[in-house]
Amino acid sequence: LQEAHQLLVAEHVAQTRGHHLHAGDGVVGLDESGRGDLEALPQQLHVEKEARYLPMTPAPRWTSELKYEITHHGHKTLNNAFVALALECNLAQNHYYKVDDTETRTPAYALLSLTAGTDLNIKKKKVAELYITADNLLNTAYQNHLSRLKYCDVNNATGRQGVYNMGRNVTFKVIIPLNFSSSII
Repeated sequence: LQEAHQLLVAEHVAQTRGHHLHAGDGVVGLDESGRGDLEALPQQLHVEKEARYLPMTPAPRWTSELKYEITHHGHKTLNNAFVALALECNLAQNHYYKVDDTETRTPAYALLSLTAGTDLNIKKKKVAELYITADNLLNTAYQNHLSRLKYCDVNNATGRQGVYNMGRNVTFKVIIPLNFSSSII
């Protein structure tokens, strides 16, 4: 009965943190503390220490965005113009499935991005949406914990193990609305 209660508590904690928890052959529960902090991640009880944490559990992450709207709902040439600065912080994943080197520790990293966008109006009619985005502005070298490419052989060009995620990247996007109403035909 106590093991069933631990399973229900672990499922609730996992759901509130955005994790999907599936009980396998072992009993799943919280660590000895039983608290709801980051140290009390869902884990299997009554197994060896290397197999305690569930495999492929993403590292804790938080994102934030600061957005400034320059123009809003006007009938100007450039309407709904904005600039946004975003920060994504991924904490270190120190709680991973260690049996047979299935997973390894992933260090923490932060990604900074900048986006600007606007609607382009001609004669008070929107003809396009324009966006420019710069991701990973600081060109941070990082590997996502869930990436299976981080276990590839050492790259001779960089001297680092595995394939790293994308560095600095700038994208341009243009959205042109199409109207297929009968008044055009």
